[in-house]
Amino acid sequence: SRFLLIAGFLFYNFIYLVIETCYVFFTSVSNVNDAWNINYWGYFIFRLLMFGGVVAWYFKPRQSAASMAINK
Repeated sequence: SRFLLIAGFLFYNFIYLVIETCYVFFTSVSNVNDAWNINYWGYFIFRLLMFGGVVAWYFKPRQSAASMAINK
């Protein structure tokens, strides 16, 4: 769950900073619309990973106070 949250954040920043920047740099300015499409799909996957992380974190069984005291 935390892995999905962190992976989603890192994935989106990687897509945005590296791939989109390189795409705009190595192509002509007229292809900026394609870079926005890349950003859109990167953001969409980022939101899916974030949603999956939150759902997994929410449905993760919680430890009871008694079992936490035993583990100490």
